Amino acid sequence: MSDFGIVYTSRERVIDGIDGGMSPEAKLRIDEAMESASRGVEGMIKRRLYPEIRTHKVDWPTRFSGRSWRVWLGAWNELISLTSVTSGGVSISTDDILLYPNEGPPYNRLEINIGSAGAFLTSTSYQQSIEILGLGGWSDDQATVGSTASSINSSDTVVDVTNSAKVGVGTILFRPDAPSGHDCTEVIDFRCSDKRRYVFCVRVYPS
Repeated sequence: MSDFGIVYTSRERVIDGIDGGMSPEAKLRIDEAMESASRGVEGMIKRRLYPEIRTHKVDWPTRFSGRSWRVWLGAWNELISLTSVTSGGVSISTDDILLYPNEGPPYNRLEINIGSAGAFLTSTSYQQSIEILGLGGWSDDQATVGSTASSINSSDTVVDVTNSAKVGVGTILFRPDAPSGHDCTEVIDFRCSDKRRYVFCVRVYPS
């Protein structure tokens, strides 16, 4: 399913649910249905649920900014965790940043702790003057599925995993030991051979 986006289930779970073998054409139709349903859910609730390391750029200040110490992220850019904040080209310590709402994640806004020395700044332009790097999405729920039998890099297309019972087409694999910039891989094809399972990993998402 290399032409599709990130989905919220796997092809194997769908097949298990209907309890039957599948032709290649049927598998393609399942992939299309997963893609359509995932994008439909996102469009309905106006947010992305999957975890993704990304940088969100914000115009500041604008006439809609409100309080000078507050930045709204919006539903499409909610945060699970914060890595860094740069404003006007100057790094702001995350110790000086408060995330809201208190019951998060996800967090839909951040504020400067007004008891600190931190402040949002602008340089030559207010456009995209604040850069926020963090783990975006709704939640970062994970389940251990074993480990890779060898190292992975961005050019790999086949990965041997030690336990693939919970892995299928559409699964996102998180690799805590991955090199910087290649920590999240989506499974886009899957096969069994000689009682060993191989995961085809073509999409390596940069951090």
